[in-house]
Amino acid sequence: MKKNANAEDLPHFLLALEEHHRTGANTVCCDSCHSAIRFHERGTVIFHECDCGRFTGTLRGL
Repeated sequence: MKKNANAEDLPHFLLALEEHHRTGANTVCCDSCHSAIRFHERGTVIFHECDCGRFTGTLRGL
């Protein structure tokens, strides 16, 4: 998640990430814009986003 992300968003983000890894689906929605929190993988980087930007950022692999 973003460095300046709200700590209360973490459980919701982790739920979306777990669903993506388990099923490949993007059905968990952002509380603000009600769009799906989407994940896109490119190499070792996972990009995540929603329409309003609340859940937009990257997860980088080692």
